[in-house]
Amino acid sequence: MWKSSNFLAKRLETRNGVLITSNYFKKTFCTRKEYDIAVIGAGIVGMATARELAQRYPEKKIVVLEKEKQVAQHQSKHNSGVIHAGIFYKPGSNKARLCVQGASLMYAYCKENKIPHEEIGKLIVATNDRESEQLDNLFHRGIQNGVKDLELIDGRTIEQLEPFVRGKRALYSPHTGICNYELVTRSLEKDFLQSPRRDVMKGFRVTGFLLKDSDLIGIQGVEHENVYAGHVICCAGLSADTLARLAGGQKYPVIIPFRGRYRLLTEEAKSLVKRNIYPVPDPKYPFLGVHFTPTVQGQITIGPSAALSLTKNTGASKNVILGEKALWNFISKNLSSSLQEAYYDFFQRAFVKRAQSLVPSLKWNHTTFGWQGIRAQAMAEDGSLVDDFVFESLGPKGRMLHVRNAPSPAATSSFAIAKSICDRAAAEFSF
Repeated sequence: MWKSSNFLAKRLETRNGVLITSNYFKKTFCTRKEYDIAVIGAGIVGMATARELAQRYPEKKIVVLEKEKQVAQHQSKHNSGVIHAGIFYKPGSNKARLCVQGASLMYAYCKENKIPHEEIGKLIVATNDRESEQLDNLFHRGIQNGVKDLELIDGRTIEQLEPFVRGKRALYSPHTGICNYELVTRSLEKDFLQSPRRDVMKGFRVTGFLLKDSDLIGIQGVEHENVYAGHVICCAGLSADTLARLAGGQKYPVIIPFRGRYRLLTEEAKSLVKRNIYPVPDPKYPFLGVHFTPTVQGQITIGPSAALSLTKNTGASKNVILGEKALWNFISKNLSSSLQEAYYDFFQRAFVKRAQSLVPSLKWNHTTFGWQGIRAQAMAEDGSLVDDFVFESLGPKGRMLHVRNAPSPAATSSFAIAKSICDRAAAEFSF
């Protein structure tokens, strides 16, 4: 009787603007939650951005809104864990500049906060003459981007460094490393929450924005009261296009998901590689190919695949994206590679055979299933892949900044990306 009466009282009093706390007696009046800045998305880019904002503006009230129960539950968790040196990216591009800066900042942060990491190095291995020519281009790119201590080595030197790896030539990058980006993101959350003027609200899936108020932007969420903020920065990854459109933004670029599957080397096969072992990537695509990566947890991954995913999980449900024009334009222009990636994704034995081009002694029974993740890839209406940052300023007086695309290597570059986002926000928000 007491429980049912209390439940009724709680419902009645909540309607009148009064909350009853868990001890049933302590009462507080409801007040709407207002902040100076709201960051949507608690992946590594969102949390790094929130931390950077907190350091720059200690007097401001800042909240991070995350749809999952914990931070870093999507791309920031399901990845290779590589700290990239900055070799692959076009000289002068934001990706190249921010990767080199970000790698240095990532190493420093991991060292300062005692987060497991290691500079194990990387070999990008050419197995034929065509790939060998492209290796020269990658070498010159890396030098232009400021990557230190790059070295072109021959097949004999490859075997000295990695006895089970075979190739014609390789590009050796000693400063490529590994870490656990989920642990980094959790550490960023702790940094951010050092001040009572900071808050992280988990389980808050954004469903819309209230934009009529000239002073505050209302953010609507499932099973949550609205949150209000003077300025909003969206770092929503897979949901970036959805949230931008909810705020009145353009349809394109859209986010098209690509599924990456990983396999693991068994315990007895771990001696096959000691470093990151990469193929020479296809310059037409931003994907780096199936590679071997030791992890700080003591595993060795093989992957990822890069198959189109025809469903998009944005929190509440999985949405089929077969009606998206950009998707079909991409497939029509890249039919052969799309079918090939789907084949490797579905037939795991073929996936392992693909990796044998780098490590010929690898066998199917040397591997076991690992995990899979989704890469949020921005795509233009014509099906072309967007390879650099895309920002869109929205909302009343431009007080919303949507990061429509923060491309790989976003995890490596996250600290540098955060600084870039905050620089832009400072200019556009007149902080």
